[in-house]
Amino acid sequence: MIILLSLSICISIVTGAFFWLYSKEIVWWEWCLAPVIATLAATILYFSFTSLICGDTQTLSGFVVSARYQPYWVEESTSTDSKGRKTTSHTTHYPSWFMTYSTGHIEEVEIKPNDYVDLYNKFGRKRHAVLGSRPSFDHGDRFDYIVNNETNYIQPVVVPKKYINRLKHSTSLFTYKEEKQTIPYPNVTNYFISNRLLGSAKSQFNQLDFDRMNARLGPMKKVNIIFVGFASSDNTLGHQIETQWQGGKKNDLVICYGKNWAYCFGWTEHDIVKRNLESLFLVPTINNTMLSRIESEVRTNYILKDWNKFNYVDINFPLWTYIVCIIIMVLIQVVYFIFALNNNSRKTRKGFNEYRYRR
Repeated sequence: MIILLSLSICISIVTGAFFWLYSKEIVWWEWCLAPVIATLAATILYFSFTSLICGDTQTLSGFVVSARYQPYWVEESTSTDSKGRKTTSHTTHYPSWFMTYSTGHIEEVEIKPNDYVDLYNKFGRKRHAVLGSRPSFDHGDRFDYIVNNETNYIQPVVVPKKYINRLKHSTSLFTYKEEKQTIPYPNVTNYFISNRLLGSAKSQFNQLDFDRMNARLGPMKKVNIIFVGFASSDNTLGHQIETQWQGGKKNDLVICYGKNWAYCFGWTEHDIVKRNLESLFLVPTINNTMLSRIESEVRTNYILKDWNKFNYVDINFPLWTYIVCIIIMVLIQVVYFIFALNNNSRKTRKGFNEYRYRR
């Protein structure tokens, strides 16, 4: 892709030079502008297709810090037309509910009214009013109503976040053979409840305790722990899940286990954490009491893989992206040179660097 885009930039330079030498309608700055436009277009196309082809979603874990209720209010704005006439308009802002959460940094998202009420009850049933942001306020309620966590209740949250996964469409040794997923990857469907306990793990671990473990580890270690339990003694099932999920997302730490076997995979700088976690699951009884030891091990030894180390990996762009790039680059150059040949600038040779422009 980079070679193709670089070639198109070179073609724009050669095409501009040809018109500059053999046509009076092309002046020096029009020639110089052609590769600039081609370079800008090539850059936009490359990053757009990289984002489209390699775009992926990881899951971040954290906890709720506070909740906010913004009541009804009306904004008034005044505009003036070209004749000096003033027009007043009103914008209605209906009640909205938000939560502030931490996954290592603080963010706010809109939530449902029932979720706000639930957080209000869990956080101590106390709220205080603060002057809200009300530009051009006309009437309604000027205040927002904040519920802070007075009870230290850990309300876990799971949040999807986009990132560029160059391994997703690479031709490197990290490429996984595509297979039909017997157990679908657990994408985020609810901010407050994850679906990261799969198979028999659903009955062996408490969902809230498991999510709270991720909530404590998430802001610190940026990790997304997933348990996949099997009733089978087939120790190849873990490798099958790794292949089906293509190695997992950027911050995944997936523990697959069954009868007398365990297999952990994920992207980390220290593989020792995976081997240690496997040994924790090689016990007769697997239940909720293991969570504290798992959390301690991840807290001690897990380090998130530096994803920049994969910047060298070549992306295997599909054929249609090359076709689209060629069409767009050709159209841009054709349109530009048609404009340059038909605008009001023209050179008349009076000397090597001396030109007169027609107005």
